[in-house]
Amino acid sequence: MELDFRHLRLIKAIVDTGSLTAAAAVVGMAQPSATAALVRAERILGGKLFHRATSGAVPTQLGELVAAHALTVLGALEQLAEFAGARDGEDAVPGTLRVGATPGLLASALPRIIDQVLDATPDVRIGLNGRRWVNLLASRQLDAALVTDYPGDEVVGEHAERRVVAVEPIFVGLPAGHPLAGRAEVELADLAGDTFGAVRDTGPSIREHLIGACRTAGFAPERASLGFADVRAIAQRPHTVLLMKPSSQPPPGMFVVPLAGTPLRMTTSLHIPAEQPAGGDGTARKLWAELVEAQHGIVEANDTYRAWLKRHPEWSGALPASGRSDAIRSI
Repeated sequence: MELDFRHLRLIKAIVDTGSLTAAAAVVGMAQPSATAALVRAERILGGKLFHRATSGAVPTQLGELVAAHALTVLGALEQLAEFAGARDGEDAVPGTLRVGATPGLLASALPRIIDQVLDATPDVRIGLNGRRWVNLLASRQLDAALVTDYPGDEVVGEHAERRVVAVEPIFVGLPAGHPLAGRAEVELADLAGDTFGAVRDTGPSIREHLIGACRTAGFAPERASLGFADVRAIAQRPHTVLLMKPSSQPPPGMFVVPLAGTPLRMTTSLHIPAEQPAGGDGTARKLWAELVEAQHGIVEANDTYRAWLKRHPEWSGALPASGRSDAIRSI
């Protein structure tokens, strides 16, 4: 028995989403099949690839090593596929909706939305490089791209329309031993003496956004590059700060705390071709509306995020009205 591309895609998806359940949806596998495939991969490799906890799946040292190799192998495979696709960008399988997405809870919802609501076969690819997805959209190798970007480095595609799904604050994760943990909000300047941890390969955009915000607050941030397995260990470091999406579930022993004044923020948008085939705009509108609906559900399911929005009603307009296709904003 040998590892195949299916095993590698599953391992990468678990790392990207932090969840076996979400990863199964991303790669188009039933939950029992994904569990069995992961068990087989661990048997082949001779060890556990992930620690399983209520907060999600965290790679072991072996898991990090395998995930790094998976990125290399799958990246080479995708380059080969792009080369073939560039020769004939219109070779899409009828009835299939091809979407590239940056990781997150919305990306995890895509397979269900495409399958159950749009009645199409989902072909969802998850990766950190949003510009790559938009470039593949421009070359007609994707039908849509769901991308998160940051102020000052917005992702704009050639011959593409950008429909905003949500503009959100970025919160921080503070270890239980941090003197500011548990507060309703903290000032960014109060974290000047801490180390800001960022997962390796999260891209330069968020780092530049952080540096700019910290400079405005009067300090230069000390930064640390973390492996996925290090995230769990941060809870034991009292002066390390982790940037977190407001909908994130923190690792055990860590508090998610909003930043006063919202100096850090992000925008998630659906990118579609500016020129749609017959009926294509209706599909795009429906996909956008379902993503907005899913985002409302994500907010409602998170106590910290929901409480923050109640304290900051000025942000209520940052999320388009649920189910209203006339609320589409093009940028």
